[in-house]
Amino acid sequence: MGIKTTIAKIIKIIKEWGMMFLSIISFVWLWNEKKEEGTINLTYWFYFLGIGVLICTIITIWYNWPKKKCISSFSPGKGCKKIKIIIQKGSVLKQKGTKVIHVLDTFETSIDKCEEKSLLYSFLTLNDVDKNELDKSISESLKDNGYTPRRISSPLFEQLRAAKMKTMQYEIGSVAKYKKDFLLVAFSNMKDDKGNPDEKDYTQYIDSVDKVFNGLQKNHKGNVANHTYNLGVWGFQYNKGLFETRIRILIMLKTFIKISQIKPFCETLRICLHGKHAEEIDFNEMQVLLDYFIETKDL
Repeated sequence: MGIKTTIAKIIKIIKEWGMMFLSIISFVWLWNEKKEEGTINLTYWFYFLGIGVLICTIITIWYNWPKKKCISSFSPGKGCKKIKIIIQKGSVLKQKGTKVIHVLDTFETSIDKCEEKSLLYSFLTLNDVDKNELDKSISESLKDNGYTPRRISSPLFEQLRAAKMKTMQYEIGSVAKYKKDFLLVAFSNMKDDKGNPDEKDYTQYIDSVDKVFNGLQKNHKGNVANHTYNLGVWGFQYNKGLFETRIRILIMLKTFIKISQIKPFCETLRICLHGKHAEEIDFNEMQVLLDYFIETKDL
């Protein structure tokens, strides 16, 4: 948090505390049955002054205490009473429910080609995944879901083959299942033999998010009730410096709400922020922004 942001936060807290204190003092003045014409009972005033300071301080601290999550809900009106949205600190991999991992369109799983801070890297290392088993599961799942791959064009094809990487790519939004509760979904196009994705601009980012949610909806099987999808914020390592975290979150939410109003595919959507990305978000402000967005659908 920068100096300007910190100062603005302190000023905001002081203003909130002052407004509450003035309200309490005004109330005490109106109900002061012991005050006489032209005189003030100082004992009475100091007593309630102390209580007022204590109450205002407790309320201000409680209201401004840093939150670790924000929660809201909306009604899609399609056989599902309410869908809950949770934005919180934490790792996708530690949550209950379906864990969605965004990958390149080649579904490359070589750990040495993954950025160390990516969700895929954490998945491959923390869960002790067998690469051969994972690749087999991805291939079978993509085939079962009806996705048809195409060979990457030259000269990238030769580069990838020389680097012993996958050379077949799938359309953005393709979904592959691994074991019971992991979904790998193509979010970005392969760029080079170092595993780098194509940079995306604002419009391309929105298009990719739309395709991914459509892919998740299309491939969802089973009941909507009690089903949770856990996501990271897509595009952190793929779109550095493109636009701020909360804008990406709102783009994801806007797309999710739009698709859920057509056909819901889960009862809870949880977006997890991990590491320094969680520090970028003021969850108190995010709660206000989330409630406003849910009510107005205004990005």
